[in-house]
Amino acid sequence: MTTTPIDDVLALEVRRCDAIAAGDIDSLRSMLSDDYVHVHSTGKVDDRAGHLAAVATRPRTTTRGELTVRLVGTVAIITGEATNLMPTAEGAHRELRGFCHQVAERNGHGWVFRSFQMTTIRPPDVPADSAADEVAIRSLEEARCAAIAAGDGEALGRLLDASYTHVTGRGRTMNRDQYIEWIGDLARRHERGPLRIQPFGDTAVIHGPLINHLSTDDGGVRVLETFVTQVVHRYGGEWRFVSFHITPVR
Repeated sequence: MTTTPIDDVLALEVRRCDAIAAGDIDSLRSMLSDDYVHVHSTGKVDDRAGHLAAVATRPRTTTRGELTVRLVGTVAIITGEATNLMPTAEGAHRELRGFCHQVAERNGHGWVFRSFQMTTIRPPDVPADSAADEVAIRSLEEARCAAIAAGDGEALGRLLDASYTHVTGRGRTMNRDQYIEWIGDLARRHERGPLRIQPFGDTAVIHGPLINHLSTDDGGVRVLETFVTQVVHRYGGEWRFVSFHITPVR
């Protein structure tokens, strides 16, 4: 099958992301030029050796959005979004979404990357200094999902405000205690999709998809696709959930 130069560059980027996810440093090294320059979202600049060392010590999964490739002579310029999902020391994951600019060059052996630069994407209504709040809120949601999967009502209760209100997919409204008791009666696991977090002061709104994996009486699993709106509030430096509303996707 005949491929175009653009096809080859896109395939190279797929291999780069796969190598990073697998921690395959040798394969990644072969895709980068000797004078490779990597500019992180923090503004830190690494050469090839520094970048490879960073990947080796900080595993991550990279998902690319739609990419634009422009060919200029023997050079390809690749632009588009990327989302990095990186584990944290607490066992959760931190999501970093950014816009990337890459340069690849075709030599006698094929295409290699010469440079990479990433800039974090922030919603225009969210100030830069709220990034730490977003990380804390994402970790809070991961802890909520983990407590539900473990059937740990005590851990779940620590994440919910006393005024917590929960609206189920059938339109039933529960208070905090009713919800914790209800969760203990039905084994389930939550799988979250991309979250949009809108912080304002000590309150934030979370929107995003949620897939419920529900255990059935016959030992099977029922999968329910939904969309969720949540509100969290910070009390004395600690975030807690105030409300939750879920709607099944039909």
